Amino acid sequence: MKWKLPNTLPPSYTVLIFKRALDPVTDEEIEQYQTGLLTDAQLHLLKIYIFRGIANNMDRLIDFAVDNNRLYTFRALIKNLSNNEYSTTKDASATPKAEIFINS
Repeated sequence: MKWKLPNTLPPSYTVLIFKRALDPVTDEEIEQYQTGLLTDAQLHLLKIYIFRGIANNMDRLIDFAVDNNRLYTFRALIKNLSNNEYSTTKDASATPKAEIFINS
């Protein structure tokens, strides 16, 4: 996954990426996470993974925790750590398909 950030992202900002297989993470689930109503344990039960701690200068992420031929949806946003405000989300989806070829 690759994204484009503003030219300068203040140090108090961070990127969060929500991931789930098959069904996208909903706006309501993101809102519940933002307000602290969803714990990490509850996110796990909902099969939601959040990529956190992404450095402000990163513009791509490689995710190896996927199953072949399964649809994954990603919803990214920027969080202002100083006041806990969030941007709107940008969404993407992908279905990994690994192929192995053996020369004989």
